[in-house]
Amino acid sequence: MFKFNSLSNKLTTIACFLIAIILIVVNMISYYQSKESTSYYLEEIQKKTMFDVNSAYNIYSGAKRDAIASIVKFVEKNPRVNSGELFDILETVKEAAGFNVVYIGFNDDGKLYQSNRIIRSPEETGFDARTRSWYQEAKSVGKLVVSDPYKSIEDDSITVSYTAPIYSNGKLLAVVGGDYNLHTFAKDVLIMGR
Repeated sequence: MFKFNSLSNKLTTIACFLIAIILIVVNMISYYQSKESTSYYLEEIQKKTMFDVNSAYNIYSGAKRDAIASIVKFVEKNPRVNSGELFDILETVKEAAGFNVVYIGFNDDGKLYQSNRIIRSPEETGFDARTRSWYQEAKSVGKLVVSDPYKSIEDDSITVSYTAPIYSNGKLLAVVGGDYNLHTFAKDVLIMGR
């Protein structure tokens, strides 16, 4: 195939062959080191992202808890609040805290007042707030409760509920709650990541 007539041709061929082998080995080492460092950095970015999402959720959750607690304090101080004022406070908290809907169900008659100015009652709509799981859980725990994520009956979104009982003179007056769409949270976190 090739004819090596002189020693210089042989040495040149051997040198080229060795250089090619060295370049291949160096490139392979460089490739694997880059692959390892890229993998390490991607893992670190994922950990940082999870930490940031957790921190953001804690901030959002704290704000939601505070909003529900403010309604509890208001109604405890004003147990005979009229429906107009009640709708106003529910609507204000809904907008300020970013809930999908804020509601309060009363223990004496089972009526549910929603921030969208809808009233549901056992007599008129067959809806009794006292039979709902969010109401019963907040009542049994006796303090603010955050639900596990669930599919909302309002709009089929994945939702978390923040609910808390309201007492007047040691007696359960009502349970207040707010539903927060986790899709909204996910969009907000993605915006923060940009």
